[in-house]
Amino acid sequence: MDILKSPVKSSRSELIIAGIGTTVCLVITMAIWSSLVSNQPIWLLPGAYFLELMAGAVICFLAFLISLQRASLISWIYSGILVVFSILTGFTVGLLYFPVFIIFLGLSIYSDLKHKRPILAHLGIFLGAGVIQSGVMLAIVRIYTLYVYH
Repeated sequence: MDILKSPVKSSRSELIIAGIGTTVCLVITMAIWSSLVSNQPIWLLPGAYFLELMAGAVICFLAFLISLQRASLISWIYSGILVVFSILTGFTVGLLYFPVFIIFLGLSIYSDLKHKRPILAHLGIFLGAGVIQSGVMLAIVRIYTLYVYH
């Protein structure tokens, strides 16, 4: 079985939703980035998170654009990353990404319903991605603070 080719092409509505989510994510990130850079140099850690969020949005869009078989799964994973980012940033800049989370979560659910994929299994992937993202974020912050303050 070829995991790159999907038996069903992504629908126009899936592409539009993915495009909207990606555009909103990129615009929000660039707005935050430009406002931060105008006041101070961007730190490595927030910069890495912003790059991760932009890359995730673009990867989701490309997955639907080329009709990857696992496109909805990628969208579920990215949704888990987004919700954890929003929560762990204390709903500061992360709150601005909440609409992006809603868009990609809606895309994930819509795609699963349209192509008759297992939503509950993908919800488990969503939760797993969130747990992994939170562990990685907390570990990186801890390592970064130990490095900077020692």
